[in-house]
Amino acid sequence: MKHLRTFQTGNIMLHSGITYAHPNVITAGSADRIEKLADYLENPQIIQSPRKLVTAYGTYKGHKIMGFTTGMGPSSVSITLPEAIEAYYTADDAPSVDMLILGIGTSGGLQPFLKKGDMVSTIGAERAESVSDKIMGSGYVAVASPEAVNVLYAAAEKMKVGKQSVYSGVNITTDELYEYNAWIAENGPHRAHTLSMEASVHFAERDFYNKLLKKNIKAGELLVISDNPMNPSEGHGYADASGNALSPEETKVMEQKVEEAHILAGLEAVVLFRNQN
Repeated sequence: MKHLRTFQTGNIMLHSGITYAHPNVITAGSADRIEKLADYLENPQIIQSPRKLVTAYGTYKGHKIMGFTTGMGPSSVSITLPEAIEAYYTADDAPSVDMLILGIGTSGGLQPFLKKGDMVSTIGAERAESVSDKIMGSGYVAVASPEAVNVLYAAAEKMKVGKQSVYSGVNITTDELYEYNAWIAENGPHRAHTLSMEASVHFAERDFYNKLLKKNIKAGELLVISDNPMNPSEGHGYADASGNALSPEETKVMEQKVEEAHILAGLEAVVLFRNQN
């Protein structure tokens, strides 16, 4: 079953440059976030493709992890994520453990109560993009795997710092971030919690390959609120326990703590999931 969907490029995937994959995949649009994730892995190995996509291999608490840069936006995910899936399932030593794919990214907040730094475990995605139509058809309903939602929420609660809160909610996945963000800011609160660019395609690729390969891949996403047009007073900066804005130096420290909590929540979610399954 070699090269089920990707281009015929031999043993090396054309865009990511990978030759194999681990069963536990943590994705990010940012290559920098994957490089930071590697700092928490035992015996890390990092490769960078000619397109500057970064993949990190290693173990975390005994579990094989692959951190994987998908690039930004639905189209990029539809190219890179299949390479990771096929690198795993088309290996000569066919795996017996199905993949777990967890995205860790940033998003805009769409509810007034969401603060900068809060974490949201995505339960499903409203598809304001067209890529998932091409993968699964126009009537496709994009939902996260419930098991992934639960372990990401639990891990985020465990790792949260400062004034961070943890929620679960719907994501809007768009292929044009800034114009959509401006429209939402003008038209008021939305039923969704978050706005980002990858969730629905993660779920569509999961379902495409589950159907094609008759597998049971699980997929989820944990987003950190980067700003909130619905709550400008709290959505654009960090504050102390009294609500006072942090200084630039304090803000930098808090940003590092939030990013660390985010990455560790993704890793801890893998441990929780594998211990339960």
